[in-house]
Amino acid sequence: MSGPGVRRRRLAAVLAVCALLLSPPALAASPLWATSQGRTRVFQALVDLFRDRYWDPGWMNWQAWAARYRTSVVDAGSRGAFDTAMRAMVEAVHDDHSNWLGLAAYGGGTTSPPERPTIGVITAYLQGEGLVIERVLPGSPAAAAGLLRGDVITRVGNQQLSGGARWDAGVLLSRAVKAGAVTLDVRRRQASRTVILEPLPLAQGLLAEEPSARMLDADTGYIYLPSLNATDTGQRFQTLLASLQHKGATDLVLDMRGDYGGRLTQLGLVLGAFVQGVWAKAVSRGHIAWSARYQLVDGEGVSSLVAPDGTIIGEDRVQHPVRFLGPVVVLVDPNNSSAGEVGPLALQDLHRARVVGTRTNGNVEAIRGFDLPDGSTVMVAIANMEGADGRAFDGGVVPDVTAKANLRQLARGYDAPVSGALALLHGLPFDPGRLF
Repeated sequence: MSGPGVRRRRLAAVLAVCALLLSPPALAASPLWATSQGRTRVFQALVDLFRDRYWDPGWMNWQAWAARYRTSVVDAGSRGAFDTAMRAMVEAVHDDHSNWLGLAAYGGGTTSPPERPTIGVITAYLQGEGLVIERVLPGSPAAAAGLLRGDVITRVGNQQLSGGARWDAGVLLSRAVKAGAVTLDVRRRQASRTVILEPLPLAQGLLAEEPSARMLDADTGYIYLPSLNATDTGQRFQTLLASLQHKGATDLVLDMRGDYGGRLTQLGLVLGAFVQGVWAKAVSRGHIAWSARYQLVDGEGVSSLVAPDGTIIGEDRVQHPVRFLGPVVVLVDPNNSSAGEVGPLALQDLHRARVVGTRTNGNVEAIRGFDLPDGSTVMVAIANMEGADGRAFDGGVVPDVTAKANLRQLARGYDAPVSGALALLHGLPFDPGRLF
């Protein structure tokens, strides 16, 4: 399972290049994409995949779709033109999941994301205020200093930010980070303080996908879950939840705003803290392709995708599984997608959580990568997710309470969805922290 994030990361494999020995010296055969006949072969393989494997055979007129793009693919005069034509063809399916990767997935092997000096904040500029912190990344200097979402950076060194421009503020902070230790004036609601942060070389892109947790008050834990892409997301989540329980959390805010999805089996390990048994099903071409299930086996939490005949087609496990029995509120926004949308839907469907935020878009297909004859990879939506009892998920999440974050309110310490969640959990007739 994946979302728009699939366009940035997917499957690495080895591209085999076939050589035809004619006579010494050996001459390599032309790659398939370099000839009209070869491009036709790859094109037809793509058409056959979507016609035979796409989850909804009636999604579109596959014959007309193929006819519309055949000429641009077959007549492509370069690898770039061929990829452009094939990418346009796949994008025309319009499901937000199917995706043309071409040979990019092979690229000579995978490399780790670069580490660069950072203090670990994601900010947005607010005129008259400064840089509003929208996210503090776990394990970063900013997190160690206790900075939080909603804090406002009003000064970098001796430069005041409130009267500057968006570009100037971001450049000032970036240059200061590159230069070394950064002195910041930070305002939280009405209180201000000065912090000195020493940048660390970190892979900020990876940190941005990691979950983080803190206590909102004496009884309420908070976990931010931005992605389900990493192979250890479920274990990290359960470890954070156990820590919150140890600190006294009896209810929970699970913030999944912007979660673009990832691995269904990792989502199962997250949901396993709240539900047992089958929590969703995948439908393909009118039949159940598999059921998503969580269960305890020999002291481990096991998340499985189970075919109707009992075959396990995907599985992940978590050590020292946690059970959370208290009330839960999940936060969502329109940027949720794929498994990041299925999670809130499943918890809502099973009456295990209430949802606060804004309606999501229903992008809940499951995808699979296929190799084509020239070594290219294409991701195809092979199933659509629904609830354990057949509830349609492709209508998106309809929140129990509608609330949307506003940057200016956030800069004053009011995060509307979080406040709405606290009101639900504590039975308050008003949203705590709301500005009147």
